[in-house]
This record gives sequence, C-alpha cells and structure tokens, in this order.
Amino acid sequence: MLNRQLRAYYRSAMFGNRSTLARAIDFIALRLFVFVALYVWFSLQTAQLTLSAILAGVGVGMVSIALSLYKSIRLDRFVAQKRMELSRDYLFEKMVLLPRHAFLQMLREMAGELGYTVKKTLPFGLLCSHYEGESLIFALQNHPQNKVSPQQILNCYRKAREYHIHQITLVSTAPLQEEARSFLHKIPDMSVDIWSRQQILHLAQKQHRLPDAQEVEAALLQELEQRRMSLKKMKQEALYSSRARAYLVCGVILGVASWITGQHIYYPLMAGLCFFLAFVSFFNGQRDAAKRPHSSL
Repeated sequence: MLNRQLRAYYRSAMFGNRSTLARAIDFIALRLFVFVALYVWFSLQTAQLTLSAILAGVGVGMVSIALSLYKSIRLDRFVAQKRMELSRDYLFEKMVLLPRHAFLQMLREMAGELGYTVKKTLPFGLLCSHYEGESLIFALQNHPQNKVSPQQILNCYRKAREYHIHQITLVSTAPLQEEARSFLHKIPDMSVDIWSRQQILHLAQKQHRLPDAQEVEAALLQELEQRRMSLKKMKQEALYSSRARAYLVCGVILGVASWITGQHIYYPLMAGLCFFLAFVSFFNGQRDAAKRPHSSL
C-alpha cells in the first residue's frame, strides 16, 4: 500500500508533472464539456430543459465514475512500470559508486553470463577468452554526465595493442561523445563492442541484481524529503527580515513608475505585492526576534 507522499509522486509523474491548478482546470473543463454535450443531446430528444439538465448531470456523474476507475487502473500499471524504471536507475547509480574491485567483480559475473571465460582481472578491466579468441573488457566507470572521451578510447586501444589483442569490449556507465564514436571507426585492425547502459542493466536484471521496491522507494522518499526541505528553506529565505527593505524599495519604485508611465493596473498590482512581501518579511523578523532568548543582565 502506497503512502500519501509516494502516491502523490506517482500521480504527478503519470500526469507529466503538471501543476494541481492545471489538472483542476482539465477536470472541470472536461465535465463541463460532457454536461453541455449531453444536455444538448437530451434536450433534442425530450424537449424538456429541466429533465435534460438532470439527465446530463447523471451522465456526468457516470462518466466521472468511469474515469475514476480508469485512472485507478492506469495508476496501478504506471506504478509497476515506474518502479521498474526507478529500480534500474537506482541500481545504475549504485554501479557508478561501487568500489573498483566490486565493479570488476560484477563485470566478471556478467561476462560469464555471456559465455566469456575470465582469465585475469586487470586494473582497467578483464582479460577474457571467447569463442572468437582472446579479448579485453574495459571497465569505463564514468559518471553518467562525464561522457567517454576520444582519449579514453585511445588509451583502451593502446592497452589492447600492448596485449596483442584485436577484440575489445567497452563497458561504459556513461554515453560516448560523438567524437569518441567517430574515432572508433578510425581504429585499424580492431573489433570493438560496446555495452550500453541498457545492456548492462539487462544483464544485471537477468542476475536478479535489481533492488526491491521497498529499498528504492525508501531512497525516493529520502530524496523527496530533501527536495521539500530545500523548497521550504528557499521560501523562508525569500521572506527573511533582511528582505523587507528591498521589497519596500521595489514597491516604491513601481509606484513611482506607475505615476510616470501612466500604467495604473499592472504596476500598482506589483507594487502592492512588494509592499505585502515587505510586511510579511518584517513580521517574520519580529517574530524570530521574539523567539530568541534574551541575555540576562
């Protein structure tokens, strides 16, 4: 059973993170449209306006119930899909943060899943044998925002040449730069395979490495709480007592600008808002000062 915070998160994600106001407007507009359409149709059938309005209202109620049931079923399916996505994202973040030896050990198991025989673990990856011969698996454990550069590809190529190997596999936790992809096509006498993020996660899922929903949602709740605290801090900072003078000056400037330019609607409204914020900030400052313990003489 989802708690309220998680349910609100999933619902918001399902509706494309649209604001509550936007969803409320859609809710009202849809039912108003259905009511008008049904009212027109029933009035043409019965020629009784009151009865048509009653029947249209009943129709809107039935449509609302059907939509509620549909949204409930859709939310259940969305939660299952989103949980899988979050599990994969969470696992990938953990892979990036793994110590080097643990990441290489994980790659050993994945390579064995694909039929590779690991002969040796190296600082940069794995020396393996395959049905096509020997190969090197390079573990490029980059941050996802730090794309693999052409220099990293060149370093892999030079290592492969040192070991006299012509088949390499790049296991990267970050995408390749376009220049790096172009450089791959210029490497002579070298067969290059790339394990993308999708392939790594697919292998991890086959090995049952995905964390369960409880672990993922616990981490998600922690992240949501951090966002809430950050937003609360931003709101508090916007209404510190030190801001009162700035809001007051801004309101005076807008008031003067309204008198000079002749804009007697928008400028006064904005000036009034600034004066209100100045009052709230000043009030918060006085309240905080009253809460502080006074030093005794």
